[in-house]
Amino acid sequence: MRYLGVTRVNLNVRDLAAAEALYAALFGMAVAWREPVPDHLPVDAPRDAIEAAGVRPTLAFLQRDALRLALSERPDLPEAAAGLLDHVGLQVSAEELRLVRARAREAGCTVLAERDGELLVLVDPHGVQWELDTRSYDDPKAIAEAARQRRSGR
Repeated sequence: MRYLGVTRVNLNVRDLAAAEALYAALFGMAVAWREPVPDHLPVDAPRDAIEAAGVRPTLAFLQRDALRLALSERPDLPEAAAGLLDHVGLQVSAEELRLVRARAREAGCTVLAERDGELLVLVDPHGVQWELDTRSYDDPKAIAEAARQRRSGR
């Protein structure tokens, strides 16, 4: 039973393109994937190619080494709420996921989503959202591709 690492920190931002540029420059990160992306483009397609296809990404995942940052565009947020934590993602063992799931309701948490003993998303009584996942985020592009396939029913 182990917590294996932080998969990402997800921040709310008001302008996704500006936030991508800032964090890429500040921390030397690269965009691993964006969402949504048209099916005919790869998940790591350049922003201009995605927008040329008539789609505006609202989520970007940046990575460098073990630093992973997800940015969720929320243009309607008040200025004071921009940059606030959206959620924390943790990689856990399957056994730890099961244990946390069993303790969640007793601790006053609300379970938002579950998937096949692989994923648990909950909100704690303090309003913090946690996403526990048994998958490694060492290859974030593979995670994005798998999510795309789940959504399309493949």
